[in-house]
Amino acid sequence: MDSLHTSYFNDKSVEQIIDYLVKKKMTVDELKIRLKFSNAHTIDDEKLIQKLSFAEKRMNEPLELSLKLFYLFFPFGIVNFLSNEDDNYKRFSQLGYIKKIRSYNIISLFGVLLYTIGGLLLYMYFSK
Repeated sequence: MDSLHTSYFNDKSVEQIIDYLVKKKMTVDELKIRLKFSNAHTIDDEKLIQKLSFAEKRMNEPLELSLKLFYLFFPFGIVNFLSNEDDNYKRFSQLGYIKKIRSYNIISLFGVLLYTIGGLLLYMYFSK
């Protein structure tokens, strides 16, 4: 297993670190193992450790209940077609909220299924 040097990540933003982790299919813990930290932790090492923990927190932060309900009843952000508001999905992907993106997709899919089943039930009820 090859190791990485901490200087590569010192000038990277949290989003760039998350992109690196996603591309390499690594976890933050795996990256910490592969990094060469100096024996006496420097200020740069401490900053990098803080960035890594923040990246891990950001990647694993779940979707809030209010947004879950919103995406259930308005799947895939269909109300954003009506306004110029910035889409949450774009913000989630730009900032590296991986767990939020997965939840967004799953809950929106359930929302589409909810409307499909509801439409079929209404059709069956009124076609009698």
